[in-house]
Amino acid sequence: MGRAGLVRGYQHVCRRKGCGHEEQVEDAKLRLCPSCKMKLWPKALPRPLRFHDLRGTTATLLARAGVSLVVAQRMLRHADPRLTANVYTRVDLADLRAGVARVPPLVPTVSPRPESAKNEGRTPSESRSKSGHCIGRGDRI
Repeated sequence: MGRAGLVRGYQHVCRRKGCGHEEQVEDAKLRLCPSCKMKLWPKALPRPLRFHDLRGTTATLLARAGVSLVVAQRMLRHADPRLTANVYTRVDLADLRAGVARVPPLVPTVSPRPESAKNEGRTPSESRSKSGHCIGRGDRI
């Protein structure tokens, strides 16, 4: 739990024999013992967690993976999919940003110029000769 960051703080303990200094802080930064100047060893104080709390984690991970709500409801054995969606599925800022990124842009994209605009300033025979479809005066269709 300490490596995952699911902690409520850290207990820093001096391991020098006979010192016994302890202090509880929120971070695991390096600290020195005020009495003997030795390094204090941080020990993670895990956040209280029940097995039931994993249901919310499971529902959230299923929703992020794109699993349909009905499938998640059946996996969690809920009677109503609204319970799964409203109570157990959690949305954070990254989920909201991903949802906004899926919305197509409202401003139309600029399309390339039409073929007629590319041939401006050329005579019709020059335009056709470049494409290989030149028909001379004596040619019949």
